[in-house]
Amino acid sequence: MRVYLDTCAIQRPLDDKYESRVIDESEAILNIIAAIQDGRVELAVSSVLIYEISLTIHMVRRQYSEAILGLSSVSIQISSEITKRSQYFTSNGIRSMDALHLASAEASNCDFFCTCDDRFLRRARDIKGLHFAVVSPVELVKELK
Repeated sequence: MRVYLDTCAIQRPLDDKYESRVIDESEAILNIIAAIQDGRVELAVSSVLIYEISLTIHMVRRQYSEAILGLSSVSIQISSEITKRSQYFTSNGIRSMDALHLASAEASNCDFFCTCDDRFLRRARDIKGLHFAVVSPVELVKELK
């Protein structure tokens, strides 16, 4: 199984745990990371994900995220095909950076794209013709079982 975690999913375990949802998603991400570490899941990353994480101002969050990126077994560079596909996603209401993540996940032949962003999740699920499932961390953990 190949997954693409966006930045908010990768960084979820570092968020303040004031809501039960954040706690549940944090635990789910840690379980997904464990599955990546023990080889049950392949992590796909893209140059846009690496770039976005490099912009993280908080040093601990950036170092943690970079360590997760280091677990990847699949890395894809942004290409003209990915850029073109991302334009289709933006025409469907997806923000530019998120559209590049989706197109990268598709080009990486991912089975799942994982995000904690509700707005993005809703809009991405409405896109016809995606070759993978867009899921929350809790939903992805259920798929691992």
